[in-house]
Amino acid sequence: METFNTLLSLRELKDHYSENPVGICPLYKGSIGVSKRFEISGNPVVLPEYISLEKLNIEFLPKQAGTGDPSPENVRPISGWGSVKVTVSNGSASHDYDVPLPETIYGGTVDAVTGVGSKEWYNAVFTGEENWLTWGYNLTDGVTGLYLFLNNEYPKNTYPEISYCPILPYSRLAFNNVTGQRVAGSTTPYFVMSFPTEFFTGVTSTEEVVPYWISYLKTQYEAGTPVTFCYKLATPEPFKFSKISIPSLIGENTFFTNGESMDIIYKESSFWG
Repeated sequence: METFNTLLSLRELKDHYSENPVGICPLYKGSIGVSKRFEISGNPVVLPEYISLEKLNIEFLPKQAGTGDPSPENVRPISGWGSVKVTVSNGSASHDYDVPLPETIYGGTVDAVTGVGSKEWYNAVFTGEENWLTWGYNLTDGVTGLYLFLNNEYPKNTYPEISYCPILPYSRLAFNNVTGQRVAGSTTPYFVMSFPTEFFTGVTSTEEVVPYWISYLKTQYEAGTPVTFCYKLATPEPFKFSKISIPSLIGENTFFTNGESMDIIYKESSFWG
């Protein structure tokens, strides 16, 4: 093999400097036995006929129903994933492959080839039993609105501005980036929920805000439509699942996922393996 590859290199040099190329192997350029690996990203993506997949990483985000800004009048529920789907087609045949998840996961990544995933989002469900606090914002101030703090322990987040809530267009989770004086001196993590003032129509004092909010949460929870808050974790949690095999179809293979995007590493099919 080493001798043959050396001859190939000599042939390439002579081809370059001679008008009479040496015909060792007119169909091949390169070293025998070295598989060529390619990487592609997107959704969908097109692969030529391939030997094998070395990586099929799928990213998925929390699912939020409906459109427009969330509000009590436009509730946009958040749901998670029990599996992620990949569809492979060559124009004449199409196959669906379900990538199973070990539990409901709201967002993260999975590698269908290795069977290893990463849980990257957390969904908190509010029952009205939490320790909610606030302070004396003017309820008539339609610019700043009103804030509520949740002084309970939750997994730490990584980017407070990215979150999903069924009834609020803006909410975040803060971790000790405020001294804690606004939350009874606590230095533990806490939610910061920002409300439009019209949410508290009929409330005449800040002392009524927390009871009003707790009553709302309990009513929604008992009705089976709890208020939730989905946010990105600071430290993703790894998990394992049953990996899948996706054989190549004849010709071009088009991959599509119901997740967000894919990162794929594959080996191309060729005469030389």
